[in-house]
Amino acid sequence: MNLFRFRQHTRKIMKIYECLLEGDVRGLHPMQISRETGISYREVARRLDATPELFVRLVVARGSHRRYALHTRARAMPRRDVQKLLDRGVLRESLIVYLVGALIVFALIWVVLSAIALSQQGVTGFS
Repeated sequence: MNLFRFRQHTRKIMKIYECLLEGDVRGLHPMQISRETGISYREVARRLDATPELFVRLVVARGSHRRYALHTRARAMPRRDVQKLLDRGVLRESLIVYLVGALIVFALIWVVLSAIALSQQGVTGFS
């Protein structure tokens, strides 16, 4: 399971976006996208499901294969705006990583400083 939708995936998402932009308006099956982009089927399916801002799962008849198309807004956006959208997502996810890391570091510093303060007061344990 990957916690991040954009970090380390922007190139793949852009390849899928360009494939769907050039492809059939009625949508493509993930296997077709996989063949055209060179990205594994499983990864294409993950990116399509994880990025509803750009990709829409189409309603298909019972028994047919699922198909995906570009979201209407994504089809109308210029390529650079789509790239900006992805960059904002990467930035947001990066900030979360850095904030969690900083919280862990501060918690460790707090524990160390508390242990030092308690050792100077002569407290050795919790008995």
